[in-house]
Amino acid sequence: MIRTPYLLFLGDAPTRLDVKTATGVLHWRPEQCLGQWRTEPSAVDLRLPDLDPEAAASRGASSLLLGVANEGGVLDASWIPFLIQALEAGLDLVSGLHQPLAGVPELLDTARARGRALIDVRRPAARIPIATGEPALVDFASRSPRMRRFLRLVNRVVDTDSSLLLTGETGVGKERLAQAIHNEGARASGPFVSVNCGAIPESLLESELFGHQPGAFTGAERLKRGRFELAERGTIFLDEIGEMPLHLQVNLLSVLQRRRVQRVGGEELIGIDVRVMAATNRDLEALVRKGRFREDLYYRLNVVTLEVPPLRERSEDIPDMVGMFIGHLRTSLGRQEVDGITPAALEALCA
Repeated sequence: MIRTPYLLFLGDAPTRLDVKTATGVLHWRPEQCLGQWRTEPSAVDLRLPDLDPEAAASRGASSLLLGVANEGGVLDASWIPFLIQALEAGLDLVSGLHQPLAGVPELLDTARARGRALIDVRRPAARIPIATGEPALVDFASRSPRMRRFLRLVNRVVDTDSSLLLTGETGVGKERLAQAIHNEGARASGPFVSVNCGAIPESLLESELFGHQPGAFTGAERLKRGRFELAERGTIFLDEIGEMPLHLQVNLLSVLQRRRVQRVGGEELIGIDVRVMAATNRDLEALVRKGRFREDLYYRLNVVTLEVPPLRERSEDIPDMVGMFIGHLRTSLGRQEVDGITPAALEALCA
């Protein structure tokens, strides 16, 4: 029997060895990994076609579990170039053996360190393009296993009409993600209408959302269609939903339940066909407990929650982002003198 290490590409970070959840099982020698990508005969009862790290990543793998095919298997420094290729494909390296293999943790640490050092930050990253123009889900491409699991969830809800609640800290890109979901979903041909509930004065927010009839209040000289009407057959994005006053939360709940709006000062109920996405950086459950956010509205909005991970929890993406912005400086802004970043600076950013 051939005594070689084996590798399991797993969709999620593994807690134990389980070939049934593997995207692919390969028994490779290092020289084959770097050459023809041929596989050795499997030492377990599983046969899969030839596969490389990039192919595994494209098929949904997020981590690489290392083990030995049988007693006497060897995993030594000759594997480091292959492990770096796996890192560059966005896979997380995990040691999850039935029996400990001497030197594996040190080998993984060395591969990770060398992999980071080899990242070329002088050109735009291939996997994380500069976010320009209309938002798209590719803008959020990531090497981070957590972010990639998050994006798989996002892809499952793109073509649905379910209401989405986007949560996360300020600056994580909630509105851009909402627009990317809209742009790639079934309502892409319709409008994307964004409303910042915290930026519009309370006295005007009702009119902005639902519209008004002429003469509804002082200064209302002509009919105004609200944002819900303007989003017909598209998506309305309610940013900073946690800032909405309680009396308007009642009106919003009614609109979401009946799928009809009534303009301020009007009597007619106008049917609407919109997808609703909302976003907040606040803890809505805590606001519900304090009586500052309606519980029934919270559950109406919270059909699917998408919590966008902050960058500090996916530091694997920082070198790519550095390369992306350096490439942007060089090509779009003509700053050809900017050709890289010092290792010390990159290490400080990734710390």
